[in-house]
Amino acid sequence: EIVEGDGPFHMVWLDAGWVREPHEPIGTAEIASTLRAHGPGLMIVHREVHGPFENYRTPEQEIPDAAPDHPWAPCMALQREWCALSRDEASEPVEEVTGNLVRIVARGGSYLLGIGPDATGHMPDSVRDSLERIGTWMTACGEGVYGTRVPQDPPQVESLDGAISWYLTEKPQEAGTALYAFGLPAEGRELDATSLRVDRPVRAVTLLGSDGRSLALDESSGRIEVPASPTQGAVGLRIELACPSRTRTRGGPGAPRRSTPSAHGAGSGRGEGASRGRGAASAARHASSRRASRAR
Repeated sequence: EIVEGDGPFHMVWLDAGWVREPHEPIGTAEIASTLRAHGPGLMIVHREVHGPFENYRTPEQEIPDAAPDHPWAPCMALQREWCALSRDEASEPVEEVTGNLVRIVARGGSYLLGIGPDATGHMPDSVRDSLERIGTWMTACGEGVYGTRVPQDPPQVESLDGAISWYLTEKPQEAGTALYAFGLPAEGRELDATSLRVDRPVRAVTLLGSDGRSLALDESSGRIEVPASPTQGAVGLRIELACPSRTRTRGGPGAPRRSTPSAHGAGSGRGEGASRGRGAASAARHASSRRASRAR
């Protein structure tokens, strides 16, 4: 009735993960077939069960440590729960949200950020404020997020003082491929000025959110001087390499590249950082209570 009378629909979640064969056979195959008959391009998420009906997966309140081998989009709440529990409820820090976004896109995912009003339909001011600040960051750095993919043959990017971990994306363009590097501060550190090194010849580096400011570059050593970040939560760079990628990752164009975890949990910038960091860890700690709340 829903798919015939409304729509068109682009996405459907089969969200009752505990409903599965053989204990609760509700005819999932027939449901999926009916949905697709009315929307051939429909994307289906078969949460927790997984199988032949799903197009991508949605881990809840957690970010994988490495790029999965399937399409994915973690669903994470901006507040403590999927709705506001009070009119003045606080949201997650914007630094945590932008950090999560950087980690997710560097591992080939999309970020599904959940927000919700309180019982009266009021949206807390903290949510509005957070979304405005996230939008400000996206205006400055979105070119390294939208339409990007996991780098197929990334260079090594690392801060010389270890204060910032780097996460990489790339975007195919008519004149080659654009490489983007996003820096997240180490625990207890700020996005202050730093120096980084790239292990490939670099032609130019642009600081995102700075009206096209080019950064000082030592071509012989690959050292780049990065000033204090003009954006909140994560600093973004556009890096133009002086030569094309050396090799192609097995699996062909667009294949996800897995990262190797660092012994210290910090991202070395080879494709993306290995650590989920404080943001994802904090969200993961609340996963059990949120699931329980949704079940109730």
